[in-house]
Amino acid sequence: MLTKFLLSTTAAFFLLSVAAFDPATISRWIERAIGWVPLREAPATDEAPSLREAVAQIDATDLERHLHILTADSSRVTGYAGAANAARYIEGEFHRLGLQVTSEFFPLSVPLD
Repeated sequence: MLTKFLLSTTAAFFLLSVAAFDPATISRWIERAIGWVPLREAPATDEAPSLREAVAQIDATDLERHLHILTADSSRVTGYAGAANAARYIEGEFHRLGLQVTSEFFPLSVPLD
């Protein structure tokens, strides 16, 4: 009987918390009640110069070409040729950028059609 009452009260409290109160306030109450201290976001730092340089090198024409290649192929659902083609294209682009790429292949456990 007590368990049912506690569950009902808790459920009502949670429903009320969303409908009648600010959810952030309710979260703080719960955090204090259980002694939980949430992680805080680290303060923002200046962008690394290499990031600015990389963003400056983005070319709209290249971006459009990549998007066209990735969207013009057939379905990219796992198991279809389009998915393998997209994976090979992205792997090739990563190699072109000098990145080390490791590909893993797994058998498909469900029928395609």
